[in-house]
Amino acid sequence: MIELAKVVREFNGKELTYGTYDCNLLALKILEPDKWERLHGRYKTVLGGTRVAKKEFGYSSLLDYFRESEDYVQVPNKFAVGGDVCLITHRYDVVIHCGNALFGNLDGTFQSFAIERLNELGAEFYRRK
Repeated sequence: MIELAKVVREFNGKELTYGTYDCNLLALKILEPDKWERLHGRYKTVLGGTRVAKKEFGYSSLLDYFRESEDYVQVPNKFAVGGDVCLITHRYDVVIHCGNALFGNLDGTFQSFAIERLNELGAEFYRRK
């Protein structure tokens, strides 16, 4: 796993750019750098990203990947800690738990935001075993 703070600094303030700076690549860069290498720069749209991911890994979404992977376990929201990945299910967004805040794409720009926002967003947390 790559250092969380390093990736957050890299993504912070960046505009959403599919294939370069998007929520799936954020999570993969931290948790699955080898998968990040295989996806980074290979698509420019959401649909393109789902096609490449399906071809490379057999999953068209991180939600499916984390739910089915034997390497991750779902964590109750109240027990989530820094480094856990948060899948916002009804928006198909992925954010990272940073301890005292969440980090991810919020309205087109990568930034930190309050954990309390999860109550309005609906989420599932996953942790590497």
